[in-house]
Amino acid sequence: MKRIVALLSTLLVTAMPSMGVAQQTEYLGFRACTKCHDAQGDTWRTSAHAKAFE
Repeated sequence: MKRIVALLSTLLVTAMPSMGVAQQTEYLGFRACTKCHDAQGDTWRTSAHAKAFE
């Protein structure tokens, strides 16, 4: 059992550098998203979040 844990730990540590770091992204606005997700956009438009800056 200890060997399995040691092997898995070694594999995890060696794999971590190749996982990379998430890149900085920019919010494009709801219109960019609703091009493909129209139904979700309709739901969002009526939510409190959509009206937060009003």
